[in-house]
Amino acid sequence: MELKIYYSENLETDVTTTLNLHNALELSKNQYSRSLKTWLSDIYGFKGEIREPKEGIDFSTYMSKSTGGGPTEDFEITIELAKLITLNSRSIVKQRYAQWLLELERKLNNLEILTVEQAIFIQKLIELFRFISNQKQALKNHSKKYVNERLNKGKSEHELYSFFHIWRNSKLDISKDEINERIKQFCIDNQKSISLTKNKVSKFDKIFTMDNYETLKHAVWDYLHTKNRPDVALKVAEMTYTIAKESGVKLFVTNEINLFQQEINPVLKLK
Repeated sequence: MELKIYYSENLETDVTTTLNLHNALELSKNQYSRSLKTWLSDIYGFKGEIREPKEGIDFSTYMSKSTGGGPTEDFEITIELAKLITLNSRSIVKQRYAQWLLELERKLNNLEILTVEQAIFIQKLIELFRFISNQKQALKNHSKKYVNERLNKGKSEHELYSFFHIWRNSKLDISKDEINERIKQFCIDNQKSISLTKNKVSKFDKIFTMDNYETLKHAVWDYLHTKNRPDVALKVAEMTYTIAKESGVKLFVTNEINLFQQEINPVLKLK
């Protein structure tokens, strides 16, 4: 039987159900009530802690459709809990589903595939950073956070801002020399005015001229660093860049409705 995965509004993540899992593991239907009681009261090794499943976090109750003998109690359970239950079960087919759930969990954690929630998050980022003013604000916020975290450690504020830009340039491959070489080649390839290569043209404008969506990508990277998610910043930034570019999202120089002031504040949740 197929193990069905879907997005749960209750748990705000991808889930399966206890009834679906019980059937997929080919366990006796007569043992369902006993299995259910055991599954939701056992001690499991969740990420970072050993505990019982928590309602509202690991599982959520709802009533399934009638199976002929009245409604059957069913629960939505997270992918992580489904994996732990499967590994602990006595099912003769558990290895097949355990491997599948482990691989699914790995892909979700590494953002190789997206949950509905993560896809919505990326769409919010595109909406937020299609305004250039917000892109520049993200850089300003990131640099300020970087400096504030390192003050009183022997370096002046001016030095720290300089270090920030050197570090950021290296991470995003946008050093002054590299951007100047790229803009020169861009002007040659596209028969653009050589004036774009002059130092009086800002690096931001040079990057934006070569590829409108690259500055959006950089802004997402900055934003996720300010939200303490450097572990996924580059991957999410690259995804956002690809989706925005492929979708032909229009970018705006000015922002009539400032999304930062409105506190639209998407938060990336990973398993």
